[in-house]
Order: sequence, then structure tokens, then C-alpha cells
Amino acid sequence: MPVLPLLFDPRGAIDRRTFWSGLLQLAVISLTLSFALASLGLPSASAVLPAIGEALITADITGHVYTASPPSVALVASILIATARLYASACLMLKRSRDARKSAGPLIALGLAELLVQGLVGLWIYDLFDDDDVAMILPIAVDAAITAGLGLGFTIWVGISPLSPEQWRPFTWLRVVLDPRGRAGRRAFVLGELALHATLFFAPTMLSFSTALARRGGVPLLLLLVSYVIICLYLKRLRDAGRGPGSLIAMIGFSVATISTALVLGNRLFLDQPLVESLAFPAIWMLAISLAAGVLAVFWLGYGIWVALGEPIASPAPPGQQLE
Repeated sequence: MPVLPLLFDPRGAIDRRTFWSGLLQLAVISLTLSFALASLGLPSASAVLPAIGEALITADITGHVYTASPPSVALVASILIATARLYASACLMLKRSRDARKSAGPLIALGLAELLVQGLVGLWIYDLFDDDDVAMILPIAVDAAITAGLGLGFTIWVGISPLSPEQWRPFTWLRVVLDPRGRAGRRAFVLGELALHATLFFAPTMLSFSTALARRGGVPLLLLLVSYVIICLYLKRLRDAGRGPGSLIAMIGFSVATISTALVLGNRLFLDQPLVESLAFPAIWMLAISLAAGVLAVFWLGYGIWVALGEPIASPAPPGQQLE
């Protein structure tokens, strides 16, 4: 297949060999263009590189927003170059997904996740503009690492997926994690749990370094979203195993009671102490919260394993709702 239709035409489908060949051709073109731009001394050379280009563009955009200055020619050129590279990658992944009988949902979810990462890192960098320039290296590195990890994981998943029409069922990640209706098999449940824990691993780090996001209610919103995703995942898996929602309601009640107890005990310990020693008691309050979180982690791990191992019921699910 010619290079231009392969990289820039989203129609049709391609097999695994053509997909990896297209990625190799895109990498060669990107490296050649980056070398040519760098040899001319143009600042847009880094925009051709995956992950690194997105991170540097986010930092550049944040700098223009912070100084309230219009975008420079170099920034506009970088955005156009990165957009062309991402469009070519999306065309390859979309055609490979179509050949593997996968919907466009996971690719859309990947794009939204990467946009969320860029937004969070932009807020993080915005908070650091009054500090030393060296401090901005960390958010840029975190941005590049997360973007590269997401892109690499999705690329491998799509690239090695075989064509197996007899095992294919409609599968969209948004429906798995955001729609409480239907059923979810073991595989969908485990993958959803892994995605949730990966989000929880990276999100607190970004929130802790972004005071602007924290001031805008980022932590409560994250907790609400995580709680909703947990309810959707567990309800669908329990339904698939022929179990009622009673155990999930009990676990949620136990979690709320445990956290509330930790807050009350921490607050009581803090208030009952002399003012001179008050500096030591925020640490005691945090220790109570940490112990409660540890207890809940053990209980939820055991509960998640019990839910994941549940045998699916024999009756078939409606089309598109049985996700294995």
C-alpha cells in the first residue's frame, strides 16, 4: 500500500503486518523531518517526536497563557506538525482496530486520556512558573512518560490483536466504566480494574503538585468519578455472576464508616491536645487516614478477587452487553 493512503486515509482495514510496517514508515519520516528541522535550527524539530513533542508543546502553550502573549509562529508550526503525526497514528490504529473487529471506543478513550494528561500537566506547569525553571523539568518528564506509556500500551494491544470474528463482541471502554447497565465478564472486569488502579496511581501525584487544580475542586471530582466507575464495574460483574448488589452496598457502607471513624478519631486526637504540641497532630490525623486506607485496600482486594472469580450465569446476555 502506498505511504500516503496508508498513513492519512482512515478508511478501510489493515492487518498486523501492514500496521507495524506503517508505524515503521511513520517513525522513519518523523526522525528524518526532525533531523532536517534541527539542522536548520528551527524550534519545531521536537514536535515531530512522540510523547516528547506533546510535553514540550503543552509547556509552551502554558507559558503563553501565563504571560498572556499571542502564540508564536514556532508554537503554531509545532502544533500543526504534532497534529499531522497524531492524525497519521490515529489512521493506522483505527484501520487496525477495524481489521481486528474492535470498535473505535478504545481509541477515543486513549485520545481523551491523553488530553486529560496534557491539561493536568499544564496546570502543574502553570503553578511552577514563579519558581526556578529547573522545576519545570519534572512535569514535562512526567507528561512524556505517561503519554508514552499510554500510547505504547495501546499500540501493542492493537498491533497484536488477531482477527477472530467468532470471538468478537462490541466492546467500548466508555460503556464498561461509565454505564451501569448490562453485564461484564471476568476479562472486562479485570481490565477495568487495572485501568482504574493505573489512573489512581498517577492522578494523586499530579493533584498534589497542582494547587490550581486542587483549588478548583479536583480532588472531590476525582473521588466522585472513581466511586462511580467502581459502582459500574462491580454492578456489571455481579450481574454477570448472578449475584445481587447487596455485597457492593455493604462494602460501600463499610468504606464510608471506616473513613468517617478515622476522620472523627483524628480530629478528636487533634483537638484534645495542648496548642503547643499541635504541630505534631496533623501527622497523627494523616496516620489515622492512612491506616483506614490500608484496611480498606485489603478488604477491597479480597472483595474484588471474590467478584472476579464468580462463575457467569448460563443465560446469554443481550448483544453487546456480555463483555468477556
